[in-house]
Amino acid sequence: VYREGGMEDLDELTELSLDAFPDDAVGVDWIRQKVDGKAFREQHRMDVRGGLERRLSQESARYAIMVAQDAETRGLVAMVELGLLPCPVPMSRRPPPDQPYLVNLAVRPVWRRLGVGGELVRLCETKAVDSWGYSEVFLHVKQRNKAAQMLYRKLGYVTEWREPLWYKLKGGAQRIRSNPRLFM
Repeated sequence: VYREGGMEDLDELTELSLDAFPDDAVGVDWIRQKVDGKAFREQHRMDVRGGLERRLSQESARYAIMVAQDAETRGLVAMVELGLLPCPVPMSRRPPPDQPYLVNLAVRPVWRRLGVGGELVRLCETKAVDSWGYSEVFLHVKQRNKAAQMLYRKLGYVTEWREPLWYKLKGGAQRIRSNPRLFM
């Protein structure tokens, strides 16, 4: 069953997000996770829940969480968020226009490769076009996430820009990305 998610799904959305993105800690957070494991995980859980709750409570006509629900158990098996953000690609468009942005596609492992993620992406595309009046959707995917890249390419997405491995920060310092993003 596919539907729009809501505040009543907050607990399941939180767990689904945490299960789908367990390795998101980087830099100082990665060190804190290793040293202070349980306390870090609980704080991370509260941060994820708080972010989802904030976005769900916006009551914006330009934000949605689409979910897939197991018809038998009624539990959530997948989710994806759709919102409006300034689209950074192509680089020639400045200032960047707001465009529908697909983010946080999460599918429980036993439901992967069954078409659930693709169906959620298509539902978001339909919402962006039919309800919001846009003709494009953009997203980013981490360079190491080959499975997600294959899914998006299968759905017709192409890489518009690759984030560099390093870049200069204000003041001349450099920042290195261990897992650069691809914008599609």
